[in-house]
Amino acid sequence: MGRQIHFHMLGEDCRNFFAAVLRRDPCVVTIRDAPSPSIEPVEQPCQAVAALVLWNQQLGRSIERRYVSESAIEPHYRFPYEASALEFSPTERTPDWDGRPAMCAGRIYAARYQDDERLAKWFDRIAGWLRRHFHTHRIASSVTYVGEGAWRWHEEGGLLLPMVRPLVTSTWRDLLGVSVPPTASSVHDA
Repeated sequence: MGRQIHFHMLGEDCRNFFAAVLRRDPCVVTIRDAPSPSIEPVEQPCQAVAALVLWNQQLGRSIERRYVSESAIEPHYRFPYEASALEFSPTERTPDWDGRPAMCAGRIYAARYQDDERLAKWFDRIAGWLRRHFHTHRIASSVTYVGEGAWRWHEEGGLLLPMVRPLVTSTWRDLLGVSVPPTASSVHDA
């Protein structure tokens, strides 16, 4: 069973995160799903929109991508789930949610958390860094960690959503603390 931690990051938040991770560990950042089997480092991970992999080379020196012939996307090569690596899904800005600017949470996921003690320690160290350096924010019954830039954006009216964008419903409005925007008829009725 894996373990994950959710976050909201904007530019500088992401750069600070990767600087901290790369300063401490011999880590290669690469895209998870690639058109070729080669493992190419991503030079600017904070500009990525696809899932990345953080591969700590101290935990595993050799990795080979696996060919995936059938998938919802074209055939591709995937970083193996059983590798001693962490998946990094970036924060996703959405056009809006119920008329307000919004962003969905990203996550760091350790698929082999229970099976690999060294991977679990590395994940816990990274998760601890997020907890110490980011704001804690509740979304429904979940906790997410919010970088300083994303926190300012939120305080200026941006909505912090869970990783999967929820439908606009009265329940989700309540959970997010969002009031229903006034309609033209309700303004005239007042």
